[in-house]
Amino acid sequence: MRQLIDSRIRLAVVLIIMVFVTGIVGFRFLYDYTWIDALYMTIITVSTVGYGEVQPMGGLRKVIYFLFYYFRTVHLWFRSLYDHRTYSE
Repeated sequence: MRQLIDSRIRLAVVLIIMVFVTGIVGFRFLYDYTWIDALYMTIITVSTVGYGEVQPMGGLRKVIYFLFYYFRTVHLWFRSLYDHRTYSE
């Protein structure tokens, strides 16, 4: 049981790091944000605070931003579904 919990914690940490790295690198190179602005945009996106964009976004940027946010949300939904099924057994 302890191994199962440790492996799930490890997986969760890896997934969180992957989301942050993807967001930061995406904002940095797709939007030409500074590293600090890319980190800021990733944090407000992941935390769903939504303070607003650092720079105005055009059409393609909004689509990419939406896809990042959408896949993050879908991932959380599937993860919660998986956790619910695992713990209800």
